[in-house]
Amino acid sequence: LKQGVDKAVGTLKMDRGFLNKDSLIISLPEDIKNLLDNVSKIPQGNKLIDNAMMQLNKVAETSAEPIGAMLNEAIDSMSVEEAGNLLLSDSAAATHYLQKIVRTPIHTACEPIILQTLDKKIVGNITPRDTWIAIAENYNKVADTKVGKITNLQTVETELDDIITEKILDAVFYLIAKEEMNVRKHPAARISKSVAKSFGWIDQKKK
Repeated sequence: LKQGVDKAVGTLKMDRGFLNKDSLIISLPEDIKNLLDNVSKIPQGNKLIDNAMMQLNKVAETSAEPIGAMLNEAIDSMSVEEAGNLLLSDSAAATHYLQKIVRTPIHTACEPIILQTLDKKIVGNITPRDTWIAIAENYNKVADTKVGKITNLQTVETELDDIITEKILDAVFYLIAKEEMNVRKHPAARISKSVAKSFGWIDQKKK
């Protein structure tokens, strides 16, 4: 698990750690698709959307390391019995177990970090929250016009911190699970002596 956490954090904290991978990229929420479709029609709308996407993924990059520290702390607190049972499991059982016991408390602990990062100036003097407000305000102006009301556009006020936290955790646990399955399947992926010894014993037991 620690090997998976370290690998996940190392990947995600890199420049464009989320943006370079389709399976990890953080997109704006699906439930505002109508908003995005209409924002793209207003002047500079597509640029606003692109800036928001880039900035949200930057927020995710800077949040990966503290999340990794929390996960490693949770792993250290696992009992020998828990660890032994998970060692004998298959696939990504250890990751699923870790996620079950820590995801909610880590989500709660992460939200202040995400909120703080949303207010950091990432591009010039603009914060990710500023970019989102620009999108929402431009959309709401259109929604409040006669045309907007005729086409039944609804004004929006969407908080992004909760959504972003969930998507970051999705990416972290996805990569941990991927590494766990890799370690279980391929001896060459067992980079520490303790991991190699433990899984070598399991491999012999399965023969």
